[in-house]
Amino acid sequence: MIARMQNLEATVNGTRIREARLAADMSRADLANEIRTSERNIARWEAGQNQPRVASVALIATATGHDIDFFLTASSEAEDDEEAAALTLDDYLRVQIRRIIREEQQS
Repeated sequence: MIARMQNLEATVNGTRIREARLAADMSRADLANEIRTSERNIARWEAGQNQPRVASVALIATATGHDIDFFLTASSEAEDDEEAAALTLDDYLRVQIRRIIREEQQS
C-alpha cells in the first residue's frame, strides 16, 4: 500500500530510471522501444532534465520489473491547498496504475 505523503510532492528520480534500466540489462534504445518513446526522452529523464508522465513511469516500471514507488522521490513542501489536492490525485493515480499492472501480471 502506498503511504500518504502529507505536504510533499512526489517527483520521478532520474537516477532510479537509469538504475532500473541497467539492472534489467537494457540499453536506452531497448527501453525506448519497449515504452514507445525516444532515446532522447530516456536520456533527459535519467539526467533529471524532464519529468516523464505518469503513464510513462508505469510503462518503465513494467518494462524493468520495478514497483512505481521505486522511481518516486519526495521533494519540496506543498505551498497551498491546490497543490495538496493535486497530491491526492497523484496518490489516486499511483494506486490505479499499480492495480492495472498487477492485473496485467496476473493475466
